[in-house]
Order: sequence, then structure tokens, then C-alpha cells
Amino acid sequence: MSSPAKYEPSYSFEGFAATQPNTPLPGVQIDIQLDAIAQASVEAVDAIEDVRNPDGTLKDGIVTSDSLSVDLKGQLATAVATYSAAAFAARDEAVIAATEADEARDQAVSYATNLDLVLSALQQGIYVQDDGLITQAATEVIDYGLITDPAD
Repeated sequence: MSSPAKYEPSYSFEGFAATQPNTPLPGVQIDIQLDAIAQASVEAVDAIEDVRNPDGTLKDGIVTSDSLSVDLKGQLATAVATYSAAAFAARDEAVIAATEADEARDQAVSYATNLDLVLSALQQGIYVQDDGLITQAATEVIDYGLITDPAD
């Protein structure tokens, strides 16, 4: 649709009244002016309806990349690059954290398995060598009885 036409008066009622103060205003000229005002109003409403939905939002496809200023396009590109970089960094950090969590879980399972083996051996009175996997500072003395090396 082309741009709506602006209403422009084509007749001066003020001039008519000044030159013929005792004569009623010409009805034909009033009708012409009212029709021109109505036509301008219809065109304006139609133009608004071309771009707006009934709820006041813009219709889909009205704002396109071509309709944006070069400055705004630059700002959007910078924002996309910044947020994309942040998203990739966050993803990388999450992958590292997940990998570390998996490694910690595997290590905990290994420690628990070794601890179970050591405790089982101690309960059976078998000599166990601590390879540093379960070493802790001694806080109490526990008598496990006589521990011997089965090789002797």
C-alpha cells in the first residue's frame, strides 16, 4: 500500500464568510472537505493495519535486517558475539566440572574398594601394607591383635 494522503483543505470557509457574511456556508464545499477528511482517515487507519496486529504488536516480517540501522546491526552483532563467547565458556567450564566430578567419583569408588579390602584383611588377621591410599593422621590407638605376614 502506498503512503496515506494527508488532508489538505481545498476551500477556505473563512474567506467565504468574510466576503458573504449573511450567506450560509456552501453545502457542496462542506461535503467535499468532509469527504477528503474521511478519506485521509481511512487511508491512515489502513496504513496502520498494514503493520500492526489488532493487539498493537507489529505484524510478523515487518522488522527485517534491511530495516535496521547500521549502528543497531553493529550493536546486535557485538551482543551476539559477547553472549556466544560467554555461552561457549560456560559450556567448557561445565564439561571440565563434569569430567572432574567423574574422576572424583571414580577415585572415591577406588578408595572405598581398597578400604573394604583392607578392613576385610584386618578382620581376618592378615598383614596389610598401606600404599598411601587410606593414610590418615592417627587419632587413637586400636589393637587389632597380632598381625603377621602370611609369607613367614
